[in-house]
Amino acid sequence: VYYYYFFCFCLFCYGYRYDRVLLLSKMDCLKSTPDRFLRYGTGGFRGDATVVEPAFARCGALACLRSKVLGGSVVGVMVTASHNPERDNGLKITEQDGRMLTQSWEALAEECVNAEDGAESLNGILQSFPESQCNRAVVVVGRDTRESSQKLSELVLAGASAFGADAYDVGEVTTPELHWIVRSRNSSSALAPYRDAMASALSSGIQGLSVDCANGIGALALKDIVSRAGISGISIFNDRKDKGLNLNCGADYVQKEHTVPVGHIPADRSASLDGDADRMVYYRFREDQFELVDGDKILAFVMRHLNG
Repeated sequence: VYYYYFFCFCLFCYGYRYDRVLLLSKMDCLKSTPDRFLRYGTGGFRGDATVVEPAFARCGALACLRSKVLGGSVVGVMVTASHNPERDNGLKITEQDGRMLTQSWEALAEECVNAEDGAESLNGILQSFPESQCNRAVVVVGRDTRESSQKLSELVLAGASAFGADAYDVGEVTTPELHWIVRSRNSSSALAPYRDAMASALSSGIQGLSVDCANGIGALALKDIVSRAGISGISIFNDRKDKGLNLNCGADYVQKEHTVPVGHIPADRSASLDGDADRMVYYRFREDQFELVDGDKILAFVMRHLNG
């Protein structure tokens, strides 16, 4: 009996964190490492879904640690590869205020994801993470409409839960919606639900606008927003996921090819979203000339408006 209590005391002294890493290392979803080194870029981890799959459970654990360092604030993980082809997938981690993962943690994310199998390897890396006195962690996980996204989001949830987080699945949402959810749950002032807020911001007098939704999650969100706003002047196309996500359509395609997407509905002006609806371009024809209004021009219009 005394030996048993002494052994338990030694385990406690060795650290709660190693115990969690040991648990993680035994999970099937963490036993494999990527075939190539994965880098965390501006769009998070991204690539062929089968190649990046080993990153997802570990990123769930990483999001849990980030939440603890932030004092138990809600941290988000969005499963998406944005404007990439449908065979790809990836994830982005969202800070408590809705911003992307702070740059100082990007290198930590790469170390964690690319670590060799086994508790010793993971523990050595996780011991270098900033310490936290908070044991509470909350992680919310959203996903786009890719076929692989549900399975991969389940891996994120499993990794976060195994490391001690309260992990919540918010289902199929756009990337801006996931950011909004995270900021809302951490805000001292109540924010309206994302789609209600977007609907109230739209003018009921909108006419002559067609929107290419890249056959992605943006179609579901936009249809709901337009319905809530009671607007009839917006035509939505490329709104079926069985037609190929980002295939000859979407914001990235229009910008790079400088042409309208497949299935374009002629209108006074048009817009294209990308696969997770966090990127948009406007365009129109004037005297048979294609005119593109990209992000830089949109930002210039916004600044001009704000400056009066």
